[in-house]
Amino acid sequence: MNLIQEACKYAQKGWKVFPLISGQKRPIDKGGFHNATDDIEAICTWDINSNLGVATGSVSGFWVLDLDNKNDKNGVDSLQKLMDKHQCTSFNTLVSQTPSGGYHYFFKMPDFDLRNGVDILSGIDIRANGGYIVAPPSVLNNGVYLWQNNFEINYAPNWLYEELTKKKNSESSKVTLQEGSRNNDLFKIASSLRGRGLNPDQIYILLLEENQKCKPEPLDMQEVKSIAYSVARYTTNINYENKNLEPFQANGRTPGQIALEILFSDGIYICVNDELFEYKDGYYQKIDEGNFLKKISDLFDLCITSKSGQYGYARTQHIKEALNHVKAKFYVPYNKTKPRGLCLKNGILKPRYTNDGQVKFDLHAHSPDEYFLFQADFEYKPDLDSAEIDRLLSAMLDPEAQTALLRNISSVIDMNVIRAKHTRALRALILEGEGSNGKDSLRTWCQMLLGQAAFSNIPIGVFKRADSQREFQLSSLAYSRINWCSESQKVQMDNCQIIKQIITGDPVILEQKHKEPFTIEPETVMIFNANAAPAFEELSEAMQSRYAIIKFPYVFKDNPNPNKSHERKADSRLKYEPEFLKDYVLPAFLNRLLQEFNLLYSEGIDYSFQESTIQEIRRSHNHIFDFLEDMNLVECEAKNQGLAVKEFYKMYVTWCEKEGYITTSHFSDLVKYNNPNEQYDKVLTNPMQLSKKLRKIKPRLDFARTADSRYIGLQVKEIVYDPFA
Repeated sequence: MNLIQEACKYAQKGWKVFPLISGQKRPIDKGGFHNATDDIEAICTWDINSNLGVATGSVSGFWVLDLDNKNDKNGVDSLQKLMDKHQCTSFNTLVSQTPSGGYHYFFKMPDFDLRNGVDILSGIDIRANGGYIVAPPSVLNNGVYLWQNNFEINYAPNWLYEELTKKKNSESSKVTLQEGSRNNDLFKIASSLRGRGLNPDQIYILLLEENQKCKPEPLDMQEVKSIAYSVARYTTNINYENKNLEPFQANGRTPGQIALEILFSDGIYICVNDELFEYKDGYYQKIDEGNFLKKISDLFDLCITSKSGQYGYARTQHIKEALNHVKAKFYVPYNKTKPRGLCLKNGILKPRYTNDGQVKFDLHAHSPDEYFLFQADFEYKPDLDSAEIDRLLSAMLDPEAQTALLRNISSVIDMNVIRAKHTRALRALILEGEGSNGKDSLRTWCQMLLGQAAFSNIPIGVFKRADSQREFQLSSLAYSRINWCSESQKVQMDNCQIIKQIITGDPVILEQKHKEPFTIEPETVMIFNANAAPAFEELSEAMQSRYAIIKFPYVFKDNPNPNKSHERKADSRLKYEPEFLKDYVLPAFLNRLLQEFNLLYSEGIDYSFQESTIQEIRRSHNHIFDFLEDMNLVECEAKNQGLAVKEFYKMYVTWCEKEGYITTSHFSDLVKYNNPNEQYDKVLTNPMQLSKKLRKIKPRLDFARTADSRYIGLQVKEIVYDPFA
């Protein structure tokens, strides 16, 4: 494994790294971990045979629990005893193994100044501020440093910090506080506790314990309280956004005002749909609300609200009050969080509409005034040759289908303009095809283009249920520009009101758990994968204007059969070379989307290529179409003409018998068989059902009624039966 490559990966995570002497733990440079860096260019100059050190503590954002397994000390056993004591089965955090059989447990830095500690418990050291560890893939004489898992770094549980500080506390408990030095000794203990971030109330409780050790007798409780509150003027090591805070007076400020001044004075923030976002690296990133509440809680533990020294804001109601105040202060309307264009690594790409009906694209610098909630992890490269991406796309799809798919996807650049110019251009896309046919690759490209926030994965079943019940899963549509989900053919696609609203951009009400409902005007491309043709009960003209079926007729294989025209050679670079994807495929795919957006703006989308597909689906999911065609039934041109319903139904029964759908004309004994989609396509057992079915597939069909009977506006060839003649 290449050490330089690994060091660069760590640096990209924000870890500060430095080289160690080959085969050793000692730094090459005299500065050691003080010279640790995340500069990729500097790292690439290192000796490839070096070992790799990582500075621990706040500089890298984590500390390490170092478990040794040597010199008759077994840190693994010591930790296991603690875990058993606290009924902990796992820390669910990143772990590496050392050559001696020990382990490094990585934890996120707490909100206080955690420093190195040696032999805190038997075989357990702490590597934090002022320390470093040797990281994989470093090599020593007795073995190699290896990762044991690929977990994210997690916070350590509170009980672990308590156990790690017990040794120091127990050592102090052996000291008897003698008369003459009692005040001074308690003051030193109080100062130490203050430095660890405790507020005066917490210090006072702990000092009362220490006070019991005073000889010949403890100090007066009021005197102990004075000592506890006297250290409040000293700075705590708790860090809030790089601000060292000490206890402070509220001075009439509300909880919300204090939170804004201290926690939000430097950054740029917005609140959308009751969620907070912070502007970082060119776009707005969601803030973890639980972590934010903890920061407010810790802050209010230092806020003195009265002359008597009370910490009146250190209550749940005031913490929530502060949170609500902050959200109100940074409120931004939802419709501003979907600006036109795309947010890329090297800037914001925006369309510009010219007088001659063309679209030009301009790259602008990132700006907090553009409320993008996503950013693609690649750059815009307008001069990149697109020949290779065109070849990849042509291997997946026929030209007409390719155009329809790419133009729908390209609408994410400025969907409102497209809807205004071409009312029915955009449709929900059903991508049909079995096997490894390119659908998943395209889906991955779109996900990387939009990032996690602007890409959702909601199945059709959820949308259908949402027509009749609450579905919290729909809330991810709020920021989604593409919803692309795998789907089974057994889910019926039509008669879904929510999908219709999304396609047309009509308002949709969404709801998150434990939060108020909110309304959006969706700007989301709807795409669903299907292994086979989807199920439609009717596929009326209205349905055809909302859905399009895109067939993926080819299959990619490592060793395609040259005698099978539908098998294509798979490109291994898409799977095994992520840099090829990031440096070429995605920028080239974006350039192709920009071309298609220009044509979408000027031409719209031609869906005539899928007419044969529509007819296939009609026949496979609704036998009524076959019946009308086989019997040569067409709509009457004039009103008050047609076949009597009873007569029409007799024709239908005769046809069903001929096709083998029923074995008898006695309706109570109807038996249906050999029907490929029985869930949606059942034989109709009475004239009323037949009439109802016809109304669905032919909404303009004329139905008439006389005193004696009912009639349907259908005729056989040129023969017209006029019941009103």
